[in-house]
Amino acid sequence: MKWSTKVLVQWVGWNIMRCRSLVLRRGGLIALTLSLSMVTSAIAQSQVATVRSGSAFKLRGAKVTPSLVVPTWPVLPGDTISVGVLPVELSFPDGSTIVLSPGAKAVVNVSDGAPVLQLESESAHYTLVRLDAVRLYAKSDVVEPHDLVGDFSLGTRRQPAGWWTPKNAGLLIAGAATVAGVTIGLVTSNGPSVSPVR
Repeated sequence: MKWSTKVLVQWVGWNIMRCRSLVLRRGGLIALTLSLSMVTSAIAQSQVATVRSGSAFKLRGAKVTPSLVVPTWPVLPGDTISVGVLPVELSFPDGSTIVLSPGAKAVVNVSDGAPVLQLESESAHYTLVRLDAVRLYAKSDVVEPHDLVGDFSLGTRRQPAGWWTPKNAGLLIAGAATVAGVTIGLVTSNGPSVSPVR
């Protein structure tokens, strides 16, 4: 099983248990119907990539705050990603990665079975496994990579030369480490039991 399939199976199991308790407690046939439709919808869409960052960003219009508990988020066809103050990294199943610069906005899709990244603003840095691993667009213009590693941006709106520097890489890693440390601190702090059974 792939990682995304395992997560989907766990999510389906959780929804089935949740629906069973709703139906038994409240006679919630509507809740069962809604939950099963969500499961069907989730199965119908397949994950294109995963996304992570050291700071908050927007995925599907919702603010995502990274944590150790959920370090990466699935990216589905049609998802829009709006980057916050630190770069966002997209990882594709074949090992290719695309790093969106701070303030960037991009849409991820699938066309003829291949992932597509359409950059809407700012710049991006790519590391591809093959030149055709991810189809790249700057708005509606096709970007033809000539090397497996490179940068692209929109028109004259470009990041300063070398925006993907060791300093920016360090900021991305430091941000992720800070989020991880805070999350571990919260998880390991002594507090009341959260178990529903006493």
